[in-house]
Amino acid sequence: MSAEGFSLAPSNAEQLILRASRNVEASLMERTNQTREFASAAASCTVTLRLLIVGENQDIGFPAEWKQLLPIEYYALATTLPPFLDEDRGAYLEEFCKRGLEVEEREAFLPSVKHHTDTSVEHFVGMVFRHRKETYIGCIVGWDEEFTQATVGSVDYVHTANVTRGLHQPFYKACLSHEDATRYVAQEHIQKIALTAELAKNFVTNNSLMSIYFSDVQLVTEENDRGVFKPSAELKQVYPDDESYAARWVQEGHEAADEQRAAIEEFARRFQDYL
Repeated sequence: MSAEGFSLAPSNAEQLILRASRNVEASLMERTNQTREFASAAASCTVTLRLLIVGENQDIGFPAEWKQLLPIEYYALATTLPPFLDEDRGAYLEEFCKRGLEVEEREAFLPSVKHHTDTSVEHFVGMVFRHRKETYIGCIVGWDEEFTQATVGSVDYVHTANVTRGLHQPFYKACLSHEDATRYVAQEHIQKIALTAELAKNFVTNNSLMSIYFSDVQLVTEENDRGVFKPSAELKQVYPDDESYAARWVQEGHEAADEQRAAIEEFARRFQDYL
């Protein structure tokens, strides 16, 4: 007996398993350091347990981790679980898998090729920036010469508040460094920043889309504070000019650093001569 006079008894197996699945979901929501493969397998387990254990009269609801699953996990769920589910649960599973695969197809869709013919597009895919208003850090994975409604459907949130130059300016699709999400950002709100090793790790760890859009990274060095993510072969097909723009920008950083170093050495020489 407890101090309040209530009887205490151990939880049954179903309660313990369901509690464990919710702990896994909470862990996924915290965006801890984990590969997408691990997160996908863990999320698949929580979905399976919900479908099999949650009471018939309880609302399962779409779990927050549904975007974590890899396509193969959706196919595995759709082909193995239906025989064990009633009609309502089967319908839920079908919709669940449909929504997840739609996201994968949306991210895999390759739009028409875009060239840097419009000089108003100042930035390029692979460039890291800080949002001037919201202060979050993002990496550009696509751009439009002006606000495009078709792109809006492929991002999690659109920033049009406090846009002083209107919608007829370049907008950029970006992955966030601190969470598995995307944004659509006006050019006027983008401020270039250095790509350090720690920041690159944050992107790769926290945002599963980075491994889809990029194949490598060029970090800042002591001699040059300009670094970029290098686009995947698929992204190069869409933005064929951006890699050369990035390389030119990085090279300009080397040249500026060399000029600054030469100026400092020249000043030191003249100062010694003066003494």
